[in-house]
Amino acid sequence: MNCDNLHSRHEASRRPTGFTLIEVLTVLCVIGILVTLYFSLWQPAMDSKDRKKAETELAVLRTALDKFHHIHKSYPHCPKGICTPSETLFLSLIGFHNGKGSLTIKPKKKALDQESLFELNTDKYDPANVPEEHQSHKKFVAYLKTLLQRDIAFVDPWGTPYVYVQDRNGKGYQLYSKGPDGQTGEGFDADDVLLE
Repeated sequence: MNCDNLHSRHEASRRPTGFTLIEVLTVLCVIGILVTLYFSLWQPAMDSKDRKKAETELAVLRTALDKFHHIHKSYPHCPKGICTPSETLFLSLIGFHNGKGSLTIKPKKKALDQESLFELNTDKYDPANVPEEHQSHKKFVAYLKTLLQRDIAFVDPWGTPYVYVQDRNGKGYQLYSKGPDGQTGEGFDADDVLLE
């Protein structure tokens, strides 16, 4: 056996085989910096995309509200106060509220032309198939939720229903999104999405 060969085997076994603490910490710092840069650049782009989508949906809803007003000579309302404003807006624009604010099981003409924008398909609704026990308002809304597999409201990109408020005199309305924080009012309205 050669002594040089034995000596080099002994040297190889004494060398450290792992990373030093400094090397590990350096790699972790670099990864942390890259992740921070990624999220700081990605989040504003996503916020901008969601804000643009909310503005587009609000414009479509405004057009549908104008069409509803043209057909019924009033904006959507629920005089009996049975529906929430979000439900009133939704049910009216897809044809289940008439101009008097009454629920109609057999839908009237839809004011909303672009259902696909809201991932909505009312074509599967058939008034002839509504069971007799679902003819009352609350049971019908529950039935419609199950049928459409969604809440009875138009929802913004952040998962919050759009805010619809009819003016007291019935001649106008407010329509807006609460924005990413899902809140509105003093101190929370800076990120609300409104159409001018």
